[in-house]
Amino acid sequence: MIQANAGQLMATRSPSRWFVGGLFAAAILLASAPALANGQSTHLWITHDAVTHVPEGPLAEFLMRPELQKMFDNGSMFPDGGYPLGDDYAEIAHWEPFQISYLNWITSSYAAPLSNEGREHLAFLFGMASHGMADQVFDSLYGERVKLYDGAFGEFDTASDLIMMSNFEPMMAPGDWVPYMVFDSLYDGVGYDVDPEQMMDGQNLLRIAVNSVGVFSQMPDKVAEAAEPFPWGSVHLLDEHVSGAPPCEGEVIARYWRVLWALAHGQPLPGPVLATMPADGAAGHPTDAGAIESWVTLVFSRGLEDAPLSEASFHVVAEGGETIPVVLWHYYGQDAHVVHLRPQQDFAADTVYTVTVDPGVQTIHGEALDGYEFRFSTGARGPEPIVPEWPADHDPDPDPGDGDGDPGDGDSGDGDGDGDPDGDGDGDGDGDGDTGAATDTSGGVAPADGGAGCGCVSDPRGGAPWPLLALLGLGLGVGLGRRQRR
Repeated sequence: MIQANAGQLMATRSPSRWFVGGLFAAAILLASAPALANGQSTHLWITHDAVTHVPEGPLAEFLMRPELQKMFDNGSMFPDGGYPLGDDYAEIAHWEPFQISYLNWITSSYAAPLSNEGREHLAFLFGMASHGMADQVFDSLYGERVKLYDGAFGEFDTASDLIMMSNFEPMMAPGDWVPYMVFDSLYDGVGYDVDPEQMMDGQNLLRIAVNSVGVFSQMPDKVAEAAEPFPWGSVHLLDEHVSGAPPCEGEVIARYWRVLWALAHGQPLPGPVLATMPADGAAGHPTDAGAIESWVTLVFSRGLEDAPLSEASFHVVAEGGETIPVVLWHYYGQDAHVVHLRPQQDFAADTVYTVTVDPGVQTIHGEALDGYEFRFSTGARGPEPIVPEWPADHDPDPDPGDGDGDPGDGDSGDGDGDGDPDGDGDGDGDGDGDTGAATDTSGGVAPADGGAGCGCVSDPRGGAPWPLLALLGLGLGVGLGRRQRR
């Protein structure tokens, strides 16, 4: 096994030996296949940014809990852990079937309102969901633009992590919290065999990489070298007006969390679509059908069945009645959420268009989604938005004295994610035998997010429950050939 005791080694190494060991881990990761998707530290940034897009209410309060930050962060990292080991448990963890099996386990194991231990698992799930959705949005939108404008994609996950982290003070990775034993059973349930120790090895590699290669993001020559092959991609990562850039990903993930929150509490879907590009009510949509910027993109609230999906369910119609023919691209196919509509003729100038999705689009969960409509304009002024606002997030605990983790609850949480409140018996609270050295998550604070967003969705933004934390260093190259099954 690779670095089986990495968490313990990090706590005992001298700084110079830790650095060398970290470079070794980074080299292992870099030796793997070229990757798509966000880099590891960018995933952590996106998860933290997504919290700022959740409206005030019980979900925002849940996301604010400082004792859950370790679970959010570990969940945001976990889906990439198997790639450097050549283990498909990583690919499986990116997708909704496995994530929903975990959600079902949570809701069947813990009664509402969730105990502290149940909240820990839900926070880890939200981190995983952030990771999977972020990769879909980034690859389908930003990644396709990098391919077009820079003529390559390849190792852009590595380059983008370096560039992102060069804007922030790097931080150390979180202490370990992964429900290894629970996942051992859940992977069996989806017909895949993986040893808990293998998952632990993968998570240890991710933590070592996050800590180690954060150093490189503070070396201007290394950042410049990484950015050189990507002149367009390297300068737009924090551009809120570019579809699929990390700030845009945070908006979409915030909506996805609201869907998962509803499902976790037995509520109906708040809406069939998470986001559209262009947004409802947008202006200035490009008219040239040959340009990628003219595409119309929808991100659905649930993973979709690929086989029955067709252009017949999607209509792009001008206010004068002319229909724009489109070619549908279900990005990544089965289980995926993103649908591109690529126009086959130019849009008319200064014209309002309505995009209609017929009722009945099939999800992988056997649902038939409600219909959906939104409007945009190719002119300088956008139409009035027509998408209704989502209902307020469900409050599972209207009585603040019930289930809030006070001594009367009788549940202090297990602290390590293995389902055993007494855990590993070492008193460290994280299950890795490390009492906290080299796992500090404090650090610099990223600039406050005061912009209006990237225009993925037209709902007004909520407050910022967490300060937007600085990034946890850099995980080099841990996309590692993901999506090859597609």
